[in-house]
Amino acid sequence: MNNSDAERHGSYNKEIAAILRGRRAELGIRNRDIAASADMHEGTVTRLLLNQRAMTVSQMIALCQALDRDPAEVVAEARHRSENNSR
Repeated sequence: MNNSDAERHGSYNKEIAAILRGRRAELGIRNRDIAASADMHEGTVTRLLLNQRAMTVSQMIALCQALDRDPAEVVAEARHRSENNSR
């Protein structure tokens, strides 16, 4: 993987976290509630949503389910945002 690939993937992670944070705000719920629903520690949820920790696929799916979002749609939206931001 070259530097531009790594930067693009990092941008996807950043966008996924931003999308999920936005959904959390939209729903008016706390990280504690997401953590309980996703079977994660609250600190883990916080770090993932702040993009302070890389998100695994299973974590992303669990967070999407907890936030009632389709994981494939979140990835597609993140890709779209990332590509638009790189122009």
